[in-house]
Amino acid sequence: MTKQPVSEPRNYVAKNARAFNKSATFEDRKKALKKGKVKHKGHSPYQDVTAAVAA
Repeated sequence: MTKQPVSEPRNYVAKNARAFNKSATFEDRKKALKKGKVKHKGHSPYQDVTAAVAA
């Protein structure tokens, strides 16, 4: 009976890297805000300004 060589543990990060690491274009946030994208629903950017004017 001969000993089998010890194999190194599998590298699951390298194995699955091509499936998850995809290139993507970033969104121009300034243009998106001008077009009307809402960053946080339920929060108005003018809420603080109107409260200060009313006081």
